[in-house]
Amino acid sequence: MTHPIDKPSANHVSLLATRAAAHPLMQQAVITAMTAVLPQVIDSVMKDLYGGQRMRVYVGKGGGNRTARQQQIEQLLSLGMSAPAIAAQVGCSERTVYRIASKR
Repeated sequence: MTHPIDKPSANHVSLLATRAAAHPLMQQAVITAMTAVLPQVIDSVMKDLYGGQRMRVYVGKGGGNRTARQQQIEQLLSLGMSAPAIAAQVGCSERTVYRIASKR
């Protein structure tokens, strides 16, 4: 059943925009577009703000895997593995293994 609308009101447009924005396909499209465009936007903004200056940007190694790695190290420690063996298996420093072991 369709309802003809001669002239959509601001209320109709607002309702349509809200429903469209909540649609799963729209959410995926936004994520895809952001992934493709955001690095270029950040680069452009940084050039505008800091053009000609040398910038150092910290990028962490672990990201969200830190807790999973800590849990794996704790599990291997509980099995009695040595710190050097754990460090080699997990891909971290021995100091990291000792630090996690000291907090247990």
